[in-house]
Formats: sequence, C-alpha cells, structure tokens
Amino acid sequence: NAPSVGGSQYAQPTFADLDGDGDYDLLIGRKDNYCYGYKNTGSISSPIWTYYSSWNTANIGSYNAPALADLDGDGDYDLLVGQNGSTVKAYENTGSTSSPTWAAKTAWNVSPGVTYNTPAFADIDDDGDYDLLIGNNGVTVKAFENTGSTSSPAWTATSSWDVLGAGTYASPSFADIDSDGDQDLIIGNTSGISHLFINAGDKNSPKWAGFAAPSPGSNPQPAYADLDNDGDLDLLMGSDDGFSYGYENVGSDTLPIWSQKSAWDAPDV
Repeated sequence: NAPSVGGSQYAQPTFADLDGDGDYDLLIGRKDNYCYGYKNTGSISSPIWTYYSSWNTANIGSYNAPALADLDGDGDYDLLVGQNGSTVKAYENTGSTSSPTWAAKTAWNVSPGVTYNTPAFADIDDDGDYDLLIGNNGVTVKAFENTGSTSSPAWTATSSWDVLGAGTYASPSFADIDSDGDQDLIIGNTSGISHLFINAGDKNSPKWAGFAAPSPGSNPQPAYADLDNDGDLDLLMGSDDGFSYGYENVGSDTLPIWSQKSAWDAPDV
C-alpha cells in the first residue's frame, strides 16, 4: 500500500530514487509543516512504501508540496518545496545519492507572487537544465525558465509557457505521457477535477491542450512513475483525505488508460 499521511492532511507525493537502489521512493508533503520520506522496500515492479524518517524535512511551512531534481549537477536529488507562503523554498542535498540530507539553499528560492505554491520540474525548452511550473491559489499555472545553468539555477518568469484554465490551487506533474519526446502534464485542482494537458507544440515550444484525467476526490495531487516496470507511466494521486491513490496504466506508452490499483494506495506516519 501507498502511504497515508493522516486525515485531512492534503497529501502531495513526488517520486525519486532517494537511496540509489534502482526503484522509486517517495517524499510526501502535507499541511502540518513537514515532508515525509517513504523507502520502497518492495521492488521496481511491486512497490511497498515504508516510512523512513531520516528523509523527512525540517519545519518548512504548512501545505508543503515537494519537487525533486538534481539542481546542481552533482548526481543526487535536491529539493524545492512550495507551501502556503509566497516563497518556494530550495534545499540542496548535502548528503549523497543513497542518503539525502536537506540543507536550505536560499539562492535557489523562487517567489512567484502567489501563495499555496506547488512546483514541478521539467526541461521545458530542451536546453539540458530544469525549468519550473508552479501551481498556486490563482487560476494560472506559472512558468519559470532556468536562465542559469545545470549547476546553478536561476528562475525567470516566462509567461508564454503559463498554463491557463487549470483551476485554483493547481498541482502540476510532468511526464511524456504520449511518448512523443516532449513533456506533457497532469494538473489537479481544488474542485477535485484532474486535467491532462498534452503538449501539442514541441519540446522547445510547448502548447498545452486539455483533457480529463483520473481523480480520487478533492484536491488531487498527481505524481508519475513506471511503478510496475512495464515501460509506461502509472500514477499516484494524493488527496486532501491524507491518502495517496494508485492508478495502473493499463493502456500503452502512447495512449494511457489509468485504472485504480488499490495495492499501490498510499502507511500512516
């Protein structure tokens, strides 16, 4: 089962291999000021989520929304965390690829001018570094180009990449859903509706076309990964009831069909 972080805790999951063993682990934000770590003690094709407090963050602020990427090019995962304040806070991994330690890195912070921020990383312009989309309490998901480098990011607002019509308190997650080489999106919002945005542009210049996507209830918070090692992308959807819900892709890598998979549902802290 996937983790519950407690009732009405607004679970915000994100995937990464945090211990370097080749499978997906979890970091889950919630509204009580912390992000919580879960080690995959199962396998690459059959995950089991086990609470692992060594990966927890310090007190950040309420309604935490984590995103993981290697922001300094040293081979391990660093962390950006949105919360109910106006600053998305950055944390450098000063540990290792198998044992992360989160140290505040204010030079990487970003202030999008809105609150209840939910960041998501992707190389939107195909230049080799990580760019950002940030969902928030407004109706526009805001985009930021990395105008720095692979080892020293600098975030520049880029309105041409903004996503309109995603709803308030949007939570974006990137993946190449249709296997065409560019980054697509699933965005949950406070209404309980999830939107799939296929990139109808290209990997250098995105254009977002919206469709319906699965949702477990109010405030769905999506995260993608190939959880059964079959070559396509499955889903974990956080919800405001504190649980995260699994969806297996029973379609294909070019035409996904997500079917609820309770065996992947998210243990309590």
